[in-house]
Amino acid sequence: HRSRRRRHCSPPTIAYRGAGVIDTLATHGGMSAAMNAAAEALSQQTLRDHLNAGVDLFFQAASSRREEADVALAEANEILEGSRVESARVKEEANTIKEDAIREAEGVKRKAREERAALEAEKAAMEKVHTLQKNKIHDVGGHRFTTSLQTLTSV
Repeated sequence: HRSRRRRHCSPPTIAYRGAGVIDTLATHGGMSAAMNAAAEALSQQTLRDHLNAGVDLFFQAASSRREEADVALAEANEILEGSRVESARVKEEANTIKEDAIREAEGVKRKAREERAALEAEKAAMEKVHTLQKNKIHDVGGHRFTTSLQTLTSV
């Protein structure tokens, strides 16, 4: 006794093959009115089965696309969050550099003010010396010569 292997077909495939046989019989006039009605019902059922199978495939594809879109959205959100973290780090680093530059500039300004004050003090001292040197003595003890009062009193 041999065992036969049956090929398994999906319901739409079986219905489609059955409808083809029935259509062939109906075309050649080998069917009665009852059989024609049954063939018509089977054809409509076949159409419904094909339509349902198509709708199922559409929804499976749409679901798959939705899952792909969700994965892409999650990846985009991860990239966005990484960008936000990096942006915050760069902003903090920029603020630190800015604060360091401000402190350095204030130090340079303070040093310039100190040097300017020292220069002004030196200029005042030189002006005082110049004023003293303007006072010339021309006649000392009957001799004529020119010298400043500062030179005479510096010793």
